[in-house]
Amino acid sequence: MSRNISRSERMRSLRFESLEHRRVLSASPWQNPVNVMDINSDSFVSPIDALLPINELNQGFSGTLQESMAPPMLHDMMEDSASFFMDTNGDGYLSPNDVLGVINLLSNFPPENEMEEPASGEQSDLFPDVPGSDAALLDMDWGYAFIDSELNNAYDADAFQFVAEDDRVAIDLFNIDVPDGLVVELLNANLETIASSTSFNPDAWGDSNIDVPVEPAATYYVVVSGSTPTDTGEYVLDVYQYQNDWWEPVTDSERGDDVHGNTTLTATLLDLEYGYDTVTTYIDSLGDLDVFEITVEQGQLDFSAYPLGLESLLKISVTDSNNQLVGLVQGNHEGAYGGITVSAGTYHITVESINDIPDQYMLDLSHWGNYEWEPMADSTFGNDIHADEIGIDATELQIEDGYTQRISHVDTLTDKDVFRITAEDDFLSTTVYASDWTTVAFPDVRLFDAAGNEQYQVLFSDFDDWFEPEDELNVTIRDIEFTEDDFQDPLVAICYWPGGMYPVTAGEPYYVVVDAGIENFVGQYTLEITHFSPEPWEYIDHLPDPS
Repeated sequence: MSRNISRSERMRSLRFESLEHRRVLSASPWQNPVNVMDINSDSFVSPIDALLPINELNQGFSGTLQESMAPPMLHDMMEDSASFFMDTNGDGYLSPNDVLGVINLLSNFPPENEMEEPASGEQSDLFPDVPGSDAALLDMDWGYAFIDSELNNAYDADAFQFVAEDDRVAIDLFNIDVPDGLVVELLNANLETIASSTSFNPDAWGDSNIDVPVEPAATYYVVVSGSTPTDTGEYVLDVYQYQNDWWEPVTDSERGDDVHGNTTLTATLLDLEYGYDTVTTYIDSLGDLDVFEITVEQGQLDFSAYPLGLESLLKISVTDSNNQLVGLVQGNHEGAYGGITVSAGTYHITVESINDIPDQYMLDLSHWGNYEWEPMADSTFGNDIHADEIGIDATELQIEDGYTQRISHVDTLTDKDVFRITAEDDFLSTTVYASDWTTVAFPDVRLFDAAGNEQYQVLFSDFDDWFEPEDELNVTIRDIEFTEDDFQDPLVAICYWPGGMYPVTAGEPYYVVVDAGIENFVGQYTLEITHFSPEPWEYIDHLPDPS
């Protein structure tokens, strides 16, 4: 059976939700995204939060904040970064209005009281779970956006997109209350994860923020998910674009210290734990070489070095564990850029000045696997953790607010994944689809009662007259055989989506079975189940009494 189903059509699963109170906000990177009046970010609003901007104003500060200091999220990267979130009104300037906001708040609330918890960012999950054209577009004034959102249910992820306007992007994540922490990933247009970071501790910023070079005018995706896929909770995401030469970077040493070895035996070891690393250091003297060592898996290795002065011309060479040259690039006054495909192993990256001018430079390394992003599943492909038969060994699914989601795998053509649920209302809907959104084939999903009898969905179809009334109870899409003639009439559209809507008995157990289906699907899938009442919709029971 052939058909052409667009991604937008595939997103229309059988779920009924309230409108989302979403917050994809553009503001100022010098404004505290968790609490705008908490200038020193200590979780309290106190007189010190008014004194800090007053001191800056008294010292004659004027103009935009961007002209004078990097935002606080770049404190690890830039020497002249702001230590505090001075811009309470989010206009990009430091002015008396930023002080007045704090003073007015203090006049109404005692300073010793901790501020109330921020309102939940989402009331329902309408942010797409996967990167792609449907991902939420970030509106970025000052090159900045922050997102106050939450993971609403098990296996939830939130996907966003932006078009790069500058040559670097920094991403930070504040974990409000996700128990086991969060993961944020930066993906390129090919849906390959080029950098990631974590935020494990609740009520804290991430362990390290992402700060990597990007290609202007290219599309990138940001995906937030739980370190434990079943966790839920709220978070704040910061995304900021900037130019590499706006501020003075933090260096790892003083000029002349020569802290990096000149040979592979004395190379500086770099740990690409999150897929990237940045070093800001010096070519310290004539003939100086800086050698770095990395160990990576198979994939793509990108490397670039920017001279932070205007005179040094840099060269980057890459050698493998056999000391064979596998990459070489000579740059100009704007820097040196290169990328190669690598096998798993150890590599050495050497940076030197072509014209023998000692100077400051920044080295960026990024490594990622050559595979598309997929949401985190409950197992690895080939590890069949779900029972194949209806019974006590079926995997129990927990329902939250009438909804559950499960991401797993059809491991072989004959594999079946059996789940057990308890109906919470008069109806439930099921749907299943390939998680990567590019697989043409569909898996299949069926519903059975406690005795193992297959249940049949309510049919809302323009083709009901194809079947006799007594057949409606026993016909599913798997039983229809389409012929070549069915596709000749341009006025007839045939669309197959696995799953459906079923009348059920609240409190009774049911089994949901996912398998390879009529299209022999094998791979990762996403299963969604929603429980709901027919109100305010009117349900007409046109099926015959099965008794």
